Amino acid sequence: MHPTPKSHDGLTGWQQAAYAPEYASRFPLTFFAADKSIVSQGAAQGAATDMVHQIPGIAGAFQLQAHEILIPAHPLQAQMLRLDPAVQALLASGKLRDLGAAGGNFAATSSVGTVYAPDCPWKLKYSIPMRLTNSLRVTLRSELDVGVSMARLLRRLDAAKLSPCFCIIDDPAYLTLDMPGRRESGFEVIFRDKPFMGAADKGVYNLAALTAGPLPGRSVLLITLIKRLAAARGQSCAETARLWFEAYLDCMLDPMLQLYDRHGIALEAHQQNSLLDLSTGLPSYAYFRDNQGYFITRDAFPSLSALEPSLAGQPALVCPRGHINERLAYYLVVNQISAVIHRLGCDELTQETALLLQLHRRLTAAASRFTGAAAEFARYLLTAPSLAAKANLLTRVHNIDELEAAAQEGMFLQMRNPIAAAQPQPAPELADVPA
Repeated sequence: MHPTPKSHDGLTGWQQAAYAPEYASRFPLTFFAADKSIVSQGAAQGAATDMVHQIPGIAGAFQLQAHEILIPAHPLQAQMLRLDPAVQALLASGKLRDLGAAGGNFAATSSVGTVYAPDCPWKLKYSIPMRLTNSLRVTLRSELDVGVSMARLLRRLDAAKLSPCFCIIDDPAYLTLDMPGRRESGFEVIFRDKPFMGAADKGVYNLAALTAGPLPGRSVLLITLIKRLAAARGQSCAETARLWFEAYLDCMLDPMLQLYDRHGIALEAHQQNSLLDLSTGLPSYAYFRDNQGYFITRDAFPSLSALEPSLAGQPALVCPRGHINERLAYYLVVNQISAVIHRLGCDELTQETALLLQLHRRLTAAASRFTGAAAEFARYLLTAPSLAAKANLLTRVHNIDELEAAAQEGMFLQMRNPIAAAQPQPAPELADVPA
């Protein structure tokens, strides 16, 4: 696990209080008006320029000229941009106008740079001048294009119908400015889909929040919810934990295996990128987010790029199956599923070995049920003596920014595979059963 999961390098105390999610603050966005000639945009459907005007509270707030486009910015992003000499030159030339704060209030999500308002149909993801965990939170130009390409591809694949209990939250549009000599201008904003509006998000939790250690004097969120569910169902905590884990695998593991098997697409589904709907008690729906988190197998890429030609410009998405199996094993199993197992085990709701055997049975069934990439992946998890684990502490010690690394990832080490070690015990022979 990460040694500093809540590090906010680069933020002052007052900035943390104003913009970090832990403080539950609300703030308006900042807006700029930019000449059309310097605006770059993309969208899977419609136009990003129209999506800006769906932000609550800005109708009639500005007098834009015919050649201007409205650009929203995070307040921290705006503070940084105002100090940039190239931006100051644009402001002086009249090609850019600083319109200040306006509209309704937004709140930081767990990823800090992505903001949320209950009545806004989009979440907005920004570049902000701070380092979270292993990376400076700069939205790369390639990330903008990947979001649009993958949103188009997922629509063409009708991926929303792949599973009745799983959804990929895509990033279907972006706006930014083109500035000479720069790959990124600092104005990058991504429009992230929001499958729940208003009260519909009640009971939807970030998985990292569920498994995080407790605050002083409190209990772990996941444990609190399961104990409450056990009391409501009149069951033991151990039985409820087993049922909870089974339902969790139904809506998180199985759909990802199906996507990988059918289309050769794997997801970087670590805890921070994963959400669970617990509104009915047991996990009933899972969500994945983050357009930095896609892998496509080499054998699937020709057919997928024929379906969505813009993928041809995204070679970084394409990897051999062996590499994807290693990374998917880390993100989905070591980081996410194992964190759930650890949490339920260390809080003594059930035994870790029982949950590992439960996972072992699910993967054994998957290895028989699937015929493509997911079958190979399941067999890998069942038999590999070791699995790759991200060396987050070493990544921090060596001061590696993952987004600047060649493969945009940190350091990895090998750990003993706990799934392969959790071998089910064979049923005793009849003759061995005592009379």
